[in-house]
Amino acid sequence: MPPPPAPTAQEIRAAGETDLQAVGILVMQGRITEDYQTRPNEEQEARQRRHDALTASIERTIQMAAERGATEEQIARIRTRLTERLNDGDSAMIVAQLNKHLRIERTATIDPTLKRARYDDRDLRDVDALMAAHGLNENDRVSLSKTVGRILLEDREITMHPSVGLAVVSRIPKFKTDDVARRLGIIPPPFFERGYEFQVAQVQQQGTTIVRITGTRPGRTTPTVLIETRPDQRYRMTRLVRYDENGEVAEEYLPSNYQPEDGILVPRRTEQRVAGYESSSYCIRIRTVTRVRFNQQIDPTRFEVPSECFVQDTRTATRAED
Repeated sequence: MPPPPAPTAQEIRAAGETDLQAVGILVMQGRITEDYQTRPNEEQEARQRRHDALTASIERTIQMAAERGATEEQIARIRTRLTERLNDGDSAMIVAQLNKHLRIERTATIDPTLKRARYDDRDLRDVDALMAAHGLNENDRVSLSKTVGRILLEDREITMHPSVGLAVVSRIPKFKTDDVARRLGIIPPPFFERGYEFQVAQVQQQGTTIVRITGTRPGRTTPTVLIETRPDQRYRMTRLVRYDENGEVAEEYLPSNYQPEDGILVPRRTEQRVAGYESSSYCIRIRTVTRVRFNQQIDPTRFEVPSECFVQDTRTATRAED
C-alpha cells in the first residue's frame, strides 16, 4: 500500500490557524537560560582593542590641548575626566560579558487580539555578588540586572526597571503577531505570505512521519527557511531553520516535549540557536515552560506603566511623569 500523499502548504497552514483561533490571551511562565558562545580569547581581544583605542584617543586629545596652550592644571583635569570615561567603558564591557550568560524566570502575558504583550523577567543570578566581584557600582545595576518588565505595543515598547523605579519608552514597535504561534510550535502565518516557493515532502525519521517544508525566496538558489512538522501533532514544528543570504544557518529553533493544555498542544521546551555578528559566535537560548493558561481575564492595568515609575520617553527626547 503506497504511503499517503504529503499535505499541501495550505493544508498545514489551515491546521495551525484553526488552533490559533482558539487562543485569546495567553499567559506562559517558565525559565530561560541564555549563553552566548564565542571563540577562545575573543572577549579579551575585543576588550583590549577598545582599551587601546580609547587610550590612544586620550593621548591625542591631551597633545592637542597642549599644542593649543592649555596649562598643566587644565591638562590634568582633561586627563582625569577622560580616564574616568575609559573606566566607564571598561565597566560596560564587563557588564556586556556577564550578560552573555543569563538565567531568567519569565511570565509572558500576550493578547494577540489587541496586539499587546507584557513580559516580566526575574534575574535568577546574584546581581549584588556579581557587582562586588567585578568592581561595578550602582550606575551599572540597570544594565546588569535583567529583572525588568516590558510592555510591547504596536507603536512603542516600554521597559520598566523596578530596581530604580524607571520606565523607558521607545519609539520602535516591538509587538510581533507571530509570537503566540511560535510559543505554541505553530508555523507563524506570515511564513505563508512572503511569496516563497514551497516544496513539501513527507519522510520517515526513526519510525516517525515528518512533513518537511522548504521555502525559497524567488531569485535565490538556496532555501530561505526549512521547517519540519509532525502530522500526528497537528503539524506542530519540531525544527525551524532560517538561512542567511549566503546559505549559512542564521537561526535554528527546536520545540519539543509537546503536552496538551485545554486541548491545545504546547511545547514545554524550546531550544534556539542564533548566529552572532562574528562567524564563530552564536547564542543558545533554552526555554522551559512550567505553566500555561489560556483565555483568562486579565486586569487591563497590566499593560500600563505603574504610577510609581518615573517615565523617560525617548520618542520625544523629553521626560514626563505618566
